[in-house]
Amino acid sequence: LWESLQEDRPNSILEFGSGKTTLMLAKYAESRRPERVTVVSLEQGVTARAETERLLEVSGLGGLVTILTVPIDDSGFYQVAPDQVAVALAGSQPEWLLIDGPSGPAGCRVDTLLRFGELCAPASHWYLDDAFRDGEIEALMRWNRTPGLRVDGIYPVGQGLATGRIVAPASLIGQVCAAPR
Repeated sequence: LWESLQEDRPNSILEFGSGKTTLMLAKYAESRRPERVTVVSLEQGVTARAETERLLEVSGLGGLVTILTVPIDDSGFYQVAPDQVAVALAGSQPEWLLIDGPSGPAGCRVDTLLRFGELCAPASHWYLDDAFRDGEIEALMRWNRTPGLRVDGIYPVGQGLATGRIVAPASLIGQVCAAPR
């Protein structure tokens, strides 16, 4: 991921699920100073958000990431409208999405890229963690059939790291996702 950040050099990043990767994104934003890099992370858990914020502070990276606490519904979908996330992005269009949340039932992450991809710049790069799990494989198959999205493959690291592009963000507006099985 660090190498891809250096190659892509995104000015705006949207992360789903905070944690160690949030520290990496903050370090990246710090490395780009004096340029401004916008990093927004959606976190479903209050405790996880507090822990990530603590890690950022003790690492000297506080204030480089905006973390929003966003609850999920029974299906595991984030309960926030894309326009509310757009406010936190302060007018920037993410060029990078890192999806490691929400944590919920199998398949709950399929909704994440479908709903929030519309906020992104054309040709934005996305990554999906835990890509070898059944629910994530289902998400990848759905995304591969969705106009405007491209699935490039899975890196065999950890539980799998899938990657692709949002080719046409406008085509994702109004995408509806059925609840996961």
